[in-house]
Amino acid sequence: MFEASAQPWAIPARYRPQTLPAFAGNPLIEAVDVLSPEALRATLKRRNAPPPTDEVRALPAGDRIDAIDVDLSGVIVPLPRYVDLYDSLIRTLRKGLVGRNPLPAHYWLRDEDRPQVAAPATNGVVLTGHTGVGKTKGIERVLGVIPQVIHHRGYRSPDAGGLHSPEFIFDQITYLHVSVPHSGELRGLVINLLEHIGWLVGRRDFYLQMYNRGNRATVEELVRGLRHAARALFSPIHFDIGLTHWGCHDSVVSSGFLRSHAGASASPDDSTHHSHWP
Repeated sequence: MFEASAQPWAIPARYRPQTLPAFAGNPLIEAVDVLSPEALRATLKRRNAPPPTDEVRALPAGDRIDAIDVDLSGVIVPLPRYVDLYDSLIRTLRKGLVGRNPLPAHYWLRDEDRPQVAAPATNGVVLTGHTGVGKTKGIERVLGVIPQVIHHRGYRSPDAGGLHSPEFIFDQITYLHVSVPHSGELRGLVINLLEHIGWLVGRRDFYLQMYNRGNRATVEELVRGLRHAARALFSPIHFDIGLTHWGCHDSVVSSGFLRSHAGASASPDDSTHHSHWP
């Protein structure tokens, strides 16, 4: 099983009871907190800069303007559409983990050795709109309230009489945010993902070196490597797409995809929520 790393941005897992049987007993789902609309707004507001101090108020006029300008650049106004976006993203994240419970032993077998079961449907959020309306910033702010790395150091079910697995040691990446290369080239995208995964879990170029084989790996080999890393580590990916059309190879995504797309409409796949920001 994958050995967890000690990263300062990783939070310890806290397992929460689940109402739906499909979610219960899956530590990756139980460890993801779901905020109410009120809690989400409060969390977003807490990320704003504090009111000016007396020291700032005593500065010369020009310096005060600079200080205010810096603070205002990071102000988050929790718009209603942020609540809708969070609801879509958190549902995509959790639904994408159904059928990807890492506790059963067969989860870690090679693809050809795993039991043949129906593959989980691809989930997604397709966010469209003109350039500059705040799609990427909105997704970044909403994803920012979700812990990106969760440490699992032993699992105990929150339900009475549930499973106890003290040997479960796991780093869970809840999401990735990547910018698609302007060329739309799949090889560059997969390499970016492998590099980012390694950085998040404190293994730097570990996955890239393992699967790129000194830049000799084919695209198909890189995609297989990404599938393996995805199975071991993470959930949805946010693709920041700035082109009017781009063909995404959805099979590289383990449990879903998040896209912000400027220009023409995207092509939803399977269970996909489509939203347009004017």
